[in-house]
Amino acid sequence: TFAGNKSNRMKFSISPLCMLAILATAAFFTFLKLGQHPISPWDEARTGVNAIEMLQNGDWVNLHFAGQPDTWRAKPPFVVWCVALSFHAFGFNEFALRLPSALAITLAFFFILKIITLYQSSRFALFTCLILISVKGLIGWHVGRSGDFDAMLVCCLLAGVYFFLRWLDFEKRWDVFWAGLFFGLAFWMKGPACAVLMPGLVLYAWLRAGQPFRKFQTFGKVENLAAAALFLLFPLTWFCVNRTFGLTFQTNEVGGNAFERLFLYDLLERFTQAKGSTKSALDPSFFFYSLDKSFNLWHLTFFGWLLFGLFHLIKNRRQALDYLLRREQNRLLLLSLCLYFPLAVFLSLAAKSNTWYLAPALPFVGIATMWGIWHFWQKHRAVKYLFFAVLAFTLGRRLVEIWLPKPKPAIVMEHRAALANAPVIVQAGIIEQDILLYLYFQNRNLIFAKNLEDWQ
Repeated sequence: TFAGNKSNRMKFSISPLCMLAILATAAFFTFLKLGQHPISPWDEARTGVNAIEMLQNGDWVNLHFAGQPDTWRAKPPFVVWCVALSFHAFGFNEFALRLPSALAITLAFFFILKIITLYQSSRFALFTCLILISVKGLIGWHVGRSGDFDAMLVCCLLAGVYFFLRWLDFEKRWDVFWAGLFFGLAFWMKGPACAVLMPGLVLYAWLRAGQPFRKFQTFGKVENLAAAALFLLFPLTWFCVNRTFGLTFQTNEVGGNAFERLFLYDLLERFTQAKGSTKSALDPSFFFYSLDKSFNLWHLTFFGWLLFGLFHLIKNRRQALDYLLRREQNRLLLLSLCLYFPLAVFLSLAAKSNTWYLAPALPFVGIATMWGIWHFWQKHRAVKYLFFAVLAFTLGRRLVEIWLPKPKPAIVMEHRAALANAPVIVQAGIIEQDILLYLYFQNRNLIFAKNLEDWQ
C-alpha cells in the first residue's frame, strides 16, 4: 500500500537558488507600490476601520464599525489584531493596512514550494510558482495585496496541507500535530473557512489508500488525538472568549452574537438563500468564471488539460485511472485535483460565493496546469517556447497593472490638509467604507451621527 512503502520517502529537496528566486520574485510583486493603490471600498476598508476603532476603544474581542458593534462581519479578530498592530508600528496608511497580508502571501509561496518539492523537482516548483505570481488570484486584489482576511487564511491552510502530507504520505507521524495547529490557526483567521480544503484532503487520502480510509484506522494513536484536540481547541477558545466578553446583537436577523452569526452565515445562509449579492445558488457558470477572474489567461490551459484528461478517461478508462491513481510519480496531480474540485463545486452550489474564496485551492490549479504543460513539453519543444512566451506576457501585464495604480478618491485627497487640521470630523448619515477609512487616516477624531441636526 501507499502509506507504508519505504520507497515513498521524500525524493526531492528545494534548491536554495530556487527558493531565493521565488521568494524574492513573490515579494517584489507583492510589495511593489503596495501603499499607492486606492483602498477597496468593501472588505479591505472595513478591516482598516475595524482595526482603528479597536485601537481607539481598547476592545480587542468585538469588532466595531462607525462607532457601533460590527454585526455584519462576525469573524474572529486575529487578522484585525495584526492590522491594528501594523497601524501602531507604521502609522495609519495603506501600506500598514496591507502589510500583514503581504507578509502572509509571501510566506505562502514558501509552503507552496515545500508542498511541490515533496513530490516534484525544484524546476517544476519554480515554473509553477511563476505562473501563480503572474495571476491575480494570490498576489492581487482581496488576497496578497489588500488588507483582507484571505491571505493569512491561505498561508495557514497551505502550511496545514504541507504537514498533513508529510504525515499521510511520508510517515512523519508527529507532523499531524503541526497540521492541527495550522488548521486551528486558520479558524482564527476566517472561522469555518478553515475547513475548505479538508474534503479534498480526505478524498485524496481515500483514493491513495489501499482500502478506504486505511490511514485513518490508526486515528486512536496519541499524536493523532492530540492533533484533533489541538485543532478543536481554537474554535472552542473563540466560543469561550465570545461567550465571556462578546456583545449581544440586538438587530441582527440571524445569530445573537458573533460566534452564532459566524456559523449560521457560513453554513446555513449560503445554501438556504436562493440568491446572494454576487451570484445565484446552483450556478454552473461560476465554476468557469471563478478561474477566469483569478487565474487569468492560464485558465485556458488548465481547462484544456482537463478536457484532454477527460477524453482519455472516456477512451481508455482503465489506463487513465491507472495513470492517476496508481503511479506514485503522479500523486501530486491527484492531490491537486482532489483539492480543487470539491471547493470549486461547493462554491458553484452556494448562493454567496466570491472568486477570492477559491484562493486556498489556486496553488493546486497552478500545479495541475504546470503538469499539463510539462507533459506536452517533453514531447513537443514548441510547447516550451510557447510557455515562456505566455509567462513573459502574463508577468509583464501583471507588472504594468501594479506599476500604474488608479487614482485615490479626490474628495479626500483634495482636502487632506483641512481634514488633518480639523479639531473634529462629523460623519452625518452613511458614506462609502473606503471614504470613511481615508477620513480616519487623516484624522482619528471622528464623531458619528445619523444626521447633522442630531450632532448639533
